Amino acid sequence: MIQAKQRLKYGVEFGGQLHSDFALRLPTMADNIAVFDELPDGGGLALNVGILARCLTQLGEIPLQQVQEPKWLATVLVDDDYDVLWTELQALKKKRLQSNSVVTESNLPC
Repeated sequence: MIQAKQRLKYGVEFGGQLHSDFALRLPTMADNIAVFDELPDGGGLALNVGILARCLTQLGEIPLQQVQEPKWLATVLVDDDYDVLWTELQALKKKRLQSNSVVTESNLPC
């Protein structure tokens, strides 16, 4: 599984501490469906935060059950840190695309 480990600029406050280390995975269609079901009236930005919440596999030492609540994440995430997460998610997609587009002689048609 392709996953990124990085740090947020400002971090998220939880339990009296700032948490900045994070890990993300690629979103699946199941993630997209779940977010649309959870946030049926959500706009683009709310849906994006929902996707990020589902794709975060670590955010400091915050329990994943908390991290993966889109509404909670939206209330504690600084806008610049949202940008860090979204940019990293796009970079993961690019890595996956590049790893799938490697052409070798063994997969060329005869």
